[in-house]
Parts: sequence; C-alpha cells; structure tokens
Amino acid sequence: MQVARNIAKRAVRFFYPKPWRSDVMEFRYGLWRGVSPLYAENGRQLGEANTRPFIFQDAVPAETVACKYEGSRYGKRINMSALRTAMMHFRDALAITSTVADNCYLPGKSPPTLGIWDLYILSRASIAVIAFEHRSAGRGQQTPLVPNAFASQYQFITGIFMICRHMMESAAPVITRNRSISADDLYAYADENEIFESFNGMVCAGSKTKILEFLTYCCQGAPFDAAAVQDQYNDINTMVRDPSAWRLYTPHTIEFDCFLEIEYLQRKSHDNPAGRANTEAIIEIYRSLSNYCIKTFGMCVPPEGLSFPDAALARQNAVQALLKRPPLKRIPPRLLTERMNY
Repeated sequence: MQVARNIAKRAVRFFYPKPWRSDVMEFRYGLWRGVSPLYAENGRQLGEANTRPFIFQDAVPAETVACKYEGSRYGKRINMSALRTAMMHFRDALAITSTVADNCYLPGKSPPTLGIWDLYILSRASIAVIAFEHRSAGRGQQTPLVPNAFASQYQFITGIFMICRHMMESAAPVITRNRSISADDLYAYADENEIFESFNGMVCAGSKTKILEFLTYCCQGAPFDAAAVQDQYNDINTMVRDPSAWRLYTPHTIEFDCFLEIEYLQRKSHDNPAGRANTEAIIEIYRSLSNYCIKTFGMCVPPEGLSFPDAALARQNAVQALLKRPPLKRIPPRLLTERMNY
C-alpha cells in the first residue's frame, strides 16, 4: 500500500511544477512556501515536516526525543537530526543575519533600533536570499543544494517570521505599529500561543537559552565573534548574485503578500459580517506594513483602481523584472481562484 502511495506521489510530482520554478511563485506560494521543499547539503528539506506544498514533502528519517524545556513544548517530540545542523552552524547563522540586516532593507538602521515590522522584514529578507538565488537561476541549471549554514539560519529566522505572522493574523496590539520588542517578549508570545508547535505535533527544537540568544541578537544586536565565521557569510556579494535586485525583491514580495492578504480578508469579511470588526483590524495591520515598505524603500506600486487580476499581474511582473525573467501576459484564472481559497 505504501509503495503504491509513493508511486502515485512521484507521478503527481512529475506534472506538478516545482514551486521555485513556477513563473508565479511569489503570487501562488510566497517565499516561505516556495523554498520550503528545497534540500540542504545535509539531505533534509528546509521546511522539514512543514514543507509546502504537501505533495513535495518527503518523510526524511529523523531522530526525535521528548522536549525537556518548560512551557508549551514540554514533553512533545523535537527533531534532533535537524537540530544538530542548526547548532553546528549557529555562529554562521548569526553572521548571515548580521549581513542581511546591514545590507538589505534599512541603510543605517540596525539593532538595537529595529521595530517589530523591521524584524518581520529581516525574516523575509533572509528567506529571500534563498528564494532569490533559486528564482534568478536559469531554467536549464540544476537546482543546487542549500548550504547547511543557510539551512541553520532559515530554521532560526523562520521562527521570527511565524511569530510576526501570527501577530498579524491575530490583530495583536503589539504589531499595530513599528514598536520595539524584547527577545523575552517574543519568546513568551510564541510559547503562550504555541507557535513553537507545528500541525503534526512536533515542536521547535533547541534550548530556550539558544533561541533567546538568536532573538536577542536580532532585537538588540548582541555581539558575536565575527572571526569565528567564514568570510563568505560576512559579504552580501557572496550570498546573492545581484544584491541590488535582491534588496528590492524583499519589499516587493512583502507588499505583494500584503496585497493578496488584504484582498482575501476583504472577501472573507463580505461573506462573514459577524467577524468584520476583527477582520478589518487585521486588514489595517497588513495595510500599514505595506505602506511602510512602500515608503521605506521608495517602491513604485500599481495604481489603485485596477482589477484584482490586473493588479496581481502587475506585481508579479515587477518581480519578474527583478529576476530578469520575461513578463507574463496573465495569471491563469484557476490560480487566481486557488490563491483566494487558501
């Protein structure tokens, strides 16, 4: 039975376009979903059991143990196999984070002056390093493995992404404006809202001390020994092939996500008047973040008044230009409907 399932899965994969090869990856999946099926040098997928789309999720064997740390993770299973890679490259992960923060999105603005929106942008910019490299590669090129150091940084920085995303989707007061937040508050929020736990019952691995060390570095610029990491992680020019395009790729994809989420929530609000007040609060957060990106990066966005398909296409084609890909004539109606039904 299992053999038959695996054969069927491979058959579907053959006809299902790989997310990072899709012409509309940013529209259809977003960065996190788009790169989560990629493999690192250690043979593990970046998204592990959270890989999306599910059709690309592989059951890579992993050693698991019960979590010994207090809070919502206690007693639940953690992935020790992935944790070993993360810990082995922890200093490299800090160096990558530092380089992204210094070179990407807010010239002259670095910890400890980052607000909660800035931390979200930092998380997305880090994921965009991987996404941009694979999206800007030629179609004929073989998909390279993601270096283990980037896989480690991905695991840590995705935690910030998931915390901020939960805050936005919950209309948490802390993210209604770009206020500063401490590492302790970020950890407490994640623990209280069980963000450390995935849908399959597995929880984020790693000690509370190590997680807080990474969060503290992002929030406050806590020092680390730069001499202890490889030079390639201290130079943005060795991370991405076109740093200037990558710097624009990040805010464009964030604004694109905000646009799509606002459209989805507006439709949801129309169908559910009872929950309209909360939905409007969430919409306002996404709109504020979108405007912050536009103002901070001096972005040019499509004019208001366009239809949803035309506005989505214009945004995807702005991304296509940054990736040096030809513009698209349209986004298939099937995908427009699919995206609004997430």
